[in-house]
Amino acid sequence: MPDRFDTASKANAIRVPTLIIHGDADEVVPFSMGTRIAKLIVGSTIVRVKAGRHGDLFAHGGKLLLDRISSFAG
Repeated sequence: MPDRFDTASKANAIRVPTLIIHGDADEVVPFSMGTRIAKLIVGSTIVRVKAGRHGDLFAHGGKLLLDRISSFAG
């Protein structure tokens, strides 16, 4: 990937409620990276989308994602 986004170095500065939605079959950003970022952001919540790839999360977890986003946004 030609672009590098150093999210990990910025994660500890995030001080707002954070919802991370990540597919466990993501071919661009490995799921392990999503869980790593979730651990670095204090109080964050991660939602794993089974079989979700980089661009099809709603196809795999549509209702679940909408429900999680809605309850998170409160």
